[in-house]
Amino acid sequence: MRSTRGRRAVLWGGKPRTEQLKNAARQNPLKDERPLKPPEPRSIISSNLAIQTRKEEDVRHPAHVWTDPAFEEESLQRLRHEYRRHVSSGPNKVAEKTVRKYFQDIDDFLRSMERHGVPLVLGSLTPDSVSLWAEDQEARGNSPHSITGRVISLKVFAHSFIYRTLELSKVDLLRKVERPHAEVGPPRSAQPG
Repeated sequence: MRSTRGRRAVLWGGKPRTEQLKNAARQNPLKDERPLKPPEPRSIISSNLAIQTRKEEDVRHPAHVWTDPAFEEESLQRLRHEYRRHVSSGPNKVAEKTVRKYFQDIDDFLRSMERHGVPLVLGSLTPDSVSLWAEDQEARGNSPHSITGRVISLKVFAHSFIYRTLELSKVDLLRKVERPHAEVGPPRSAQPG
C-alpha cells in the first residue's frame, strides 16, 4: 500500500502548498498576510439570547390587501356584531353552541388586543396579534388542544366572513397563521377517589 502523506503537501506544478501561498501573497500586495484571529467572546451571541424577528407583513397588512383602503380602519367590534347576525340567522345559521364558542373566542381575542394596546380595527387582525393572543392563553395555562380550537374559530371568522362574505380584503388576513395541531396525548385517567 502506498502512503499519500507526501502528496498532501504538494499541489499543482510540484510546489508545496506553503510556497504557493507565499507566491500568491507576493503577487497581491494588498492582501493582508496577518493570520485571522477568532472572534472576541463578547461578540458571539448565545442561542438563548437570539430572538425571532417578525416580518412587517405579520405586524401590519400591506395596502394592496384591502378592496378599499378605508376597510383597514373598520371596527372589529362592529364586524363582530355583524358576524353574530350572520351566523345566527338565514342560510348561514349554525348551532347555538357553535355561536357561543365562536364569540367566546372572538371576545377573548379582542380583550387580548386591548391588554396589549393594539387598536380594535380590522388592520390589526394580523398573525402577530394572533401570536400574542396564543401566548396569553399559554400563560393562563390553557391546554394546546384548547388553544388550537380557539385559533381555528378566529381563522373561520377571518376567512369565511371577512374575506369571502364581506369581501373587505383581497386575501385571507390570517392566511399565514398555520392551523395549529394539538398533540393528542393519552386520555386522562380518573383519579381514585
